[in-house]
Amino acid sequence: MNRVSSSAFHNSADRYDPPRCHENTRVKILGMIRDWTLQLACDRKTWILWLNGAAGAGKSAIMQSILELLLLRYTFVAVASFFFSRGDSTRNTIAPLVSTLAYQLIQQIPATSDIILSTIDHNPLIFAQSLEFQLQQLIIQPLISLPSSSARQFVVVIDGLDECLNRNQQANLIKVVGNICNGMDIPIIFAIASRREPQIHFEFDQETVSHMLETIPLDDSEASDDIRHYLNEKFTDIKKTHPFRHLLTPDWPSVSTVTELVEKASNQFIYASTVINYISSPRANPAQQLKTILDLRLLNPLSEHPFAYLDSLYQHIFSQIENLDQVLDILAFIIISNKHSRVFNVNQIEQIFSMNLDTLQILFLDLTAVVQVRFNRISFLHASLPDFLQDPIRSQKYFLDLDKYCTKLLCMFLGHSFSEMLSSYNMVEIAEREKCRLLSFGTLLMASPIPSDQLQQAFMNFDSIFLRHKIDIHYVWEIFMILDLLQKLVCYMWLLSTF
Repeated sequence: MNRVSSSAFHNSADRYDPPRCHENTRVKILGMIRDWTLQLACDRKTWILWLNGAAGAGKSAIMQSILELLLLRYTFVAVASFFFSRGDSTRNTIAPLVSTLAYQLIQQIPATSDIILSTIDHNPLIFAQSLEFQLQQLIIQPLISLPSSSARQFVVVIDGLDECLNRNQQANLIKVVGNICNGMDIPIIFAIASRREPQIHFEFDQETVSHMLETIPLDDSEASDDIRHYLNEKFTDIKKTHPFRHLLTPDWPSVSTVTELVEKASNQFIYASTVINYISSPRANPAQQLKTILDLRLLNPLSEHPFAYLDSLYQHIFSQIENLDQVLDILAFIIISNKHSRVFNVNQIEQIFSMNLDTLQILFLDLTAVVQVRFNRISFLHASLPDFLQDPIRSQKYFLDLDKYCTKLLCMFLGHSFSEMLSSYNMVEIAEREKCRLLSFGTLLMASPIPSDQLQQAFMNFDSIFLRHKIDIHYVWEIFMILDLLQKLVCYMWLLSTF
C-alpha cells in the first residue's frame, strides 16, 4: 500500500474538483475515445490510443470525463488510471505506476487479488525491477490467468505523461506498452494523453508502436464551438450567482464579445477557463473585469504564438499583485521544490519564509484565477503558468530565473532565517522546530548552480553566526546528517573553497 500513489487516482482527494469536460462539449472526441474503448476484441486493430495537444487544450478534462463515463455506464470494462503531475512528488515519476494500477485492478476485478498479492509476497523487491517485468507480473499475468467467467477488458488511462519529470522514463513507458501489446492476445488497452513533446512523439512514431496506435490530436475546429458553449454557460452562471449580478445587463456579454474571446483562445481551453476565473472574482464587477480583459493588448502585436493572449492575461494578473517580490519568491521556491520532488504545504512555507500564520492565503488573493490555496496546499491551476513564468520571452519582467532565485533564497535563509534559528542553544529543539527550513535549505542546495560571489559571501557571514553564538558546529553536522543533507553540503562547501 505504501507504494501506491493514491493522488494519481481519478477521484483522489488531492485532485479535488479535477478538470472535466463541460456539459455538451468535446462530444465528438469523447465519442471517439468511448467507441475505441468499447470495440470488440475481434474488431480491434489498435491497442494504444494517444490523445495529444498543446498545454491548455483540455487533455486532462477529456481523460477525467472518459474515466467517469466508463465507470458509470460501462461497468463490463475495468478501468484504472494514473494522472501524472510534475508538482506532486508522489506522481511525477514512473516508480509508483504499476503498484497504483495493480491496486486498482484488484478493486475492479477482485479475482486478480490472490495472484497479485502472492507475486509480491514471493518477490518483495519486484518494485525495484524493470517496468516491463512489473507490468508482466502484476498486470498481464493476473489478467490472462482469470477464468473466462471473470474476464473483463482492462482499460489503463494515463494522463499527463509529459509531466513525468524524467524524459527517459517517458520514452521507456511507451516502449514497454508497445512491447506488451505487440502480438499478444491480452484483454488490455492503454489510453495515454500528453503534450506533443519531441521525445514522446518520436517513441509513438516508432514502427513497433505506430502500427497499433490510434492518434487523436486536439487541434480540431470543434474546440472553438466547445469553448463558445463553455463561455456562454459560464456567463449565464455569473449572471445568476455573482454578488454584483445586479450591475449586469440582460444582454451581457454581447455575441461579438464572446466571439472575440473564442478567437483569442486559439483552441486552448485554459485561456477560456482563466478568463472565467478572473471575471468570476467576487471582489469585482464582472463587467469591468471582462472589459479589462478585452482591453488587453498583445505584448508583441505581430506574435503568432498560440498563447499570445493567454500571456497577456497572465501579465495583467501579475501586474495587479501588491507584494509582487514576495509572491515571486514563493512561486520560484515552489517550482524549484517541485522539480526536486519536494512538496511543502502552506503552513511549512509560511514558516520557511518567516510569515505569520494565514498570511500566505491573503498574499495570494490576487492570484485566485491561476493559483489555488486549498487544503493546506498551494497548486497551479494549470501547468501553463509555471511554463509561462520560466520563459523570459513570454513572461518578461515576471520571468523566474530559477538559478538566480535559488541563490537569492539561499542567501536569504543564510542571512536571516538561520541566524534567527540558531539563536537557540538546544540543537534537538532546533532540529525539530526548524526541520522545514533545513529541508528547504537542502532542497535549494540540490538545485543550486555553481556558487556566485553573493552566495560565497553569505556562507562567510554564516560562519560568523556560529562564532557569535558559540555553537559547536559538530551538532549542526548531526542535524544535516539526520536530514540526509551532509553529503551535498560538504561537496558544496568544498566547491566554495576552490574559488
